Amino acid sequence: MDDNAIRRALMTRLALTLPKAGRALGLGRRRTKQAAAAGQIPVTPTGTVPTSWLRTVLRIDRDDDPQAA
Repeated sequence: MDDNAIRRALMTRLALTLPKAGRALGLGRRRTKQAAAAGQIPVTPTGTVPTSWLRTVLRIDRDDDPQAA
């Protein structure tokens, strides 16, 4: 998944897998798992990360997305 695909996913999906969330945050696989284990990245019981949290952390406004119409 490239950066544009991740950005689209942030706007259209309710959650991303932990590796994709880590990529959106600019983290490697190991650091992503460490951050999730430490509670720094919220992970749902199904092992996904809410995109609403990611948009807040990354300061992405859903209204700024040209495809969110």
